[in-house]
Amino acid sequence: MVLVLVVGDLHVPQRAASIPKVFTQMFTPGRIQLVLITGNVGCREMYDYFHSIAPSVYCVKGEFDSEWWQAAGETENSEHGSSLQETHVITVESLRIGLIHGHQSVPCGDKDFLAIIQRKLDVDVLVSGATHHCKISEFDGHLFVNPGSITGAFAPRQMNVVPTFVLLDVQDKRVTSFSYAYAPGEGAGGEDFKIRRKTWTKEEGPPPVPEQTADS
Repeated sequence: MVLVLVVGDLHVPQRAASIPKVFTQMFTPGRIQLVLITGNVGCREMYDYFHSIAPSVYCVKGEFDSEWWQAAGETENSEHGSSLQETHVITVESLRIGLIHGHQSVPCGDKDFLAIIQRKLDVDVLVSGATHHCKISEFDGHLFVNPGSITGAFAPRQMNVVPTFVLLDVQDKRVTSFSYAYAPGEGAGGEDFKIRRKTWTKEEGPPPVPEQTADS
């Protein structure tokens, strides 16, 4: 079992001050094995924070990541030397997971365009952001994950954004997703967040068709 934290579109400090404390209290170091960031982090401090809670972190480039990344590259931290990648493909258990920011999709979040990217990357699960809206969906036998904005950063067409993130519990070919939304006092037990759970399992493809021979 691998526990994957999926976050994105922080925009700290440009559009938001920080991650809600009720969220960071859940991110105990050693609990999460992998972090996937859909980009638009905003500053080196946020990027380094996720490295402090998980041994493996993958981050792709959003439209607003160039400035802080280049500034970080001028410091003593040499890992910032090259530019952020546009895509990552990571194998987790028996699944291939693709990671993109999401601005590649036109219009943003379009399921058909995202499906084209999924097929191009040849992945079972595609993680993307850019919309600032959390969404877990299945399409054509594949899983699509958008964690929304963990800080609730505003978007050009959406000013009142609810802070959200996603946890993925990956076991072999099965993914159980937990979508967290900041909602002070509205949780089932009075918590300051709501949770939605969904399970998806990779479908096995049809068996190969036996080749015909001259004698058959």
